[in-house]
Amino acid sequence: MNGQQLKKSILQLAIQGRLVPQDSNDEPASALLSRIREEKQRLVDEKIIKKEKALAPIMEEEKPFDIPESWEWVRLGEICTFLSRGRSPKYTEKSDIPVFAQKCNLKEGGISLDKAKFLDPNTLKSWNDIYKILEGDVLLNSTGTGTVGRTRLFKTNIRVFSIAYNERRRIQYR
Repeated sequence: MNGQQLKKSILQLAIQGRLVPQDSNDEPASALLSRIREEKQRLVDEKIIKKEKALAPIMEEEKPFDIPESWEWVRLGEICTFLSRGRSPKYTEKSDIPVFAQKCNLKEGGISLDKAKFLDPNTLKSWNDIYKILEGDVLLNSTGTGTVGRTRLFKTNIRVFSIAYNERRRIQYR
């Protein structure tokens, strides 16, 4: 087994809940999911996010493997406060507002703004704050040969441009 195969094997065991013994004292996923639903409803009530259409339940035939009893299968939209494929921006040569392009910015090992394109500042006025990236946001490639499914956690240490991080209220599920 080479290093890449070992890495894939370890990751597979982790996502199946078989990498370490399960602790019966851990809170079940259902409790966290309940708090997420309550928080999302609060955000809808405060008009911070829009009410989403109900997602179809996950059918048995969709589940690729068994998971521990305290875990739950959910659709990504059930645990996100914002899930979007992005917007088509108007670019400019000179600006301090970088635009994340999943193919250019989500690289192996992290996030890079080296090849970032820049947004025309006038375009920004028509965009909601939810499109601005915050500490802890998860970025996910939804297209791209060899890059689809690549995810990265955004941390403010990447912040080299003031607009890359806004002061939108962080949502905590604790």
